[in-house]
Amino acid sequence: MPSEQNRQFAVDIAVNWAKELTAAAKGGPLEPFKNMFADQCYVILQGADGGELEFTIGDDPDSCSMTWEQFAENSFKDLEAQNYDCTTTDCLGVLGNRMILEAGRLNKKRRIV
Repeated sequence: MPSEQNRQFAVDIAVNWAKELTAAAKGGPLEPFKNMFADQCYVILQGADGGELEFTIGDDPDSCSMTWEQFAENSFKDLEAQNYDCTTTDCLGVLGNRMILEAGRLNKKRRIV
């Protein structure tokens, strides 16, 4: 069972993830988001069918799946057409060394895009 300190750390990451990713998506610098992580960020995306997509984000294209710039390009490319307003996140829990993060994008009508 994760300690309360680890659980709070995960909650703090979730709060900052939304704040910094929203700022970067709206044209702000990517650095504050990027600086939340060590050398790389290991991501596992799980779809509704339970399938997982795993990748790493980092500065060195030889040691990660995508660079931070590629991540930003892939993440932000359709936002204007979706009338993007913000990213929301919530920490659903900690499972071993994994943080379970729920993330969504909301448009200006407060609908998930």
